[in-house]
Amino acid sequence: MSGTLKVDLAAFGELIDTVGRAADALKQSSGALKNVSARDLGTHSLDSAAARFQDRWGYGIEKIAYASATMVDGLKETRTTYAKAEESNQSLMKMFEAPLSAGGSGPAPQSPASQRVPGILNMDPHE
Repeated sequence: MSGTLKVDLAAFGELIDTVGRAADALKQSSGALKNVSARDLGTHSLDSAAARFQDRWGYGIEKIAYASATMVDGLKETRTTYAKAEESNQSLMKMFEAPLSAGGSGPAPQSPASQRVPGILNMDPHE
């Protein structure tokens, strides 16, 4: 499979904000429906309709709100992971940029892995 993966961190942030606002709105509306009465709504029939709606949909709305909040946590963690990966990639590119721009002359840069495993850069891959 070929191609590139591009993650727009700003758009990711907007998605997190949107899902977070949706979760908050669901929690607020569910809580508001639990606490209304005919006095608040104006008529007993409207109060009954709100009560029926709450009975029918209250649990589901709470579950959706919880899932949305959980999704926000996961999206934040994913965004952080992508941002760290991007920073690491940029650091690695800078590490190799100078030797490559010099026509490949000079020793290869020492990566953290090559520093931990002495001689890894001198290994013959065909052995």
